[in-house]
Amino acid sequence: MQRYLIISPDPDLSHSLSRYLYRYASLFKSLGQSLSCTQAIENVELLQADLIFIDSDSTDYCINNFLTRYRNHDSKIVVISNDDSYAIKAYQSGAYDFILKSNFSHSVDRMINRILAENPYVNSSFIPEYTDVSHNKIIIKTSEGYLFLEVDDIVRVQADGSYCSIYLTDNTKKTISKPLSYIEKQLERSNYFRTHHSHLVNLNYISILSFEDGGYVQMRDGSHVPIARRRKNDLISQITQRA
Repeated sequence: MQRYLIISPDPDLSHSLSRYLYRYASLFKSLGQSLSCTQAIENVELLQADLIFIDSDSTDYCINNFLTRYRNHDSKIVVISNDDSYAIKAYQSGAYDFILKSNFSHSVDRMINRILAENPYVNSSFIPEYTDVSHNKIIIKTSEGYLFLEVDDIVRVQADGSYCSIYLTDNTKKTISKPLSYIEKQLERSNYFRTHHSHLVNLNYISILSFEDGGYVQMRDGSHVPIARRRKNDLISQITQRA
């Protein structure tokens, strides 16, 4: 269990971070929020936080002094900032990690993966596998760890036995040991359609729907995905409703 304290006068930042970590309720426990470094200095030792999130953009205390003061403390200090150039300074001053506000979800996911990697005793049941539509993200457990994917980054998914290949908008591919039905359930509230028993496509990335060669859709990445005869009318209905 990682107990954390947030140092920031910004209620929106505190709410966003707490809401994000709440999804891992078995792994993180909130110790509350301090509005300033000055207010937090005594609380840090009193509450014995494992993680201290400090908003460097709106604190009343020199963050470098704070980092230096707690460099040898058991708490891990995570600096949050709008300025990505501040990351180097933060790490040099002993920060455990850095969260860039403009890339918030990715930064927090990276930090969580790091904590998991450093704590192999953490039970895998602590981490959920689910789709969070409000955050447009799915989390999938793999043999190497956990895969965090933005729903909108998935172009299509192709099954091969008990494995699935997930094709992404950056032209990379992730292969996981999960059946297609599992991925389909994860994405059931999103813009995905199962065109074939082995294929799931993102409706937003269909470029062409063709009735040639038995029927197929061409995706924006140039790939051709077959359409099962019994699914053709449903697919046309889905596409025309979105037009």
